[in-house]
Amino acid sequence: MSASIGRIQTDADYEIALLHEAHEALADIITPKLYKIAGPAGDQQIAFHTAEHFELFLVRLVELFSAGAPIGGQTRNVQLIEGLAWLAATHPAEAAHCGLGETVATLQSWAGEETDAEFWCGELGLQIKLRLSRRDIIWFAANCAKHGLLRLSVVLEKLERKLNANGVSVPPADIVAILPDLRQEATNRVEYHASYLVEMIGHVFVALNRIAWRRFKANPTNETRKMTMPVGVSSDVFRNLYGSFLVFKRYDEATRITTYIPQTTRYLRMRF
Repeated sequence: MSASIGRIQTDADYEIALLHEAHEALADIITPKLYKIAGPAGDQQIAFHTAEHFELFLVRLVELFSAGAPIGGQTRNVQLIEGLAWLAATHPAEAAHCGLGETVATLQSWAGEETDAEFWCGELGLQIKLRLSRRDIIWFAANCAKHGLLRLSVVLEKLERKLNANGVSVPPADIVAILPDLRQEATNRVEYHASYLVEMIGHVFVALNRIAWRRFKANPTNETRKMTMPVGVSSDVFRNLYGSFLVFKRYDEATRITTYIPQTTRYLRMRF
């Protein structure tokens, strides 16, 4: 068997892997296993069951913005959210019908906005102000939650770059002292935004799930060999993965998805 049989070799392979992985990643976030929803529609927020459930949310959330597999043998890596934007651009009519392009663009725009993160580092006696994108804030919160001090070299390197970019002069040996306070600031901000994040991610999930239903209904069969595949699939590995997506990833929208999407109070959508 060729060693390349399970590798992404074409755009069709990437599309299939993306559909499967993104649907699964979104399902791992939009779930009552992590949180409950409180309040009347239009004035809702979520509450995580425990601090550990919030940390799991952070880990799953950052994966949406983490680099993934290269497209069609290209060397660049693509985040899941970027991949979904690529999918929407590749199939514009389908994306418009299901709402994928609009919902992904909303999430990307929100995550890309920059804000001032300001906090006090008691150990250094220093007030620190950093201009960070919300994506950066999620990244710092999640990676500090995932890793212990001995595995935080990448986090410290990124923090040093951000300090330099913002004109904050700190000796390299002292940067580690800033990390606990930055982590607290980033964590507080993500927790504040969590309800609106879940709402935006939930809408992306709805759109992707509608694509699964739309494609299945166009050729309703549970037999992979009879399914209409994206043009250019390179192997049975991806044909079977696509079959799994269409057969097992078609969730009932009302009972499995929209029930767990908050209609967030406007105060949790404000700039912060």
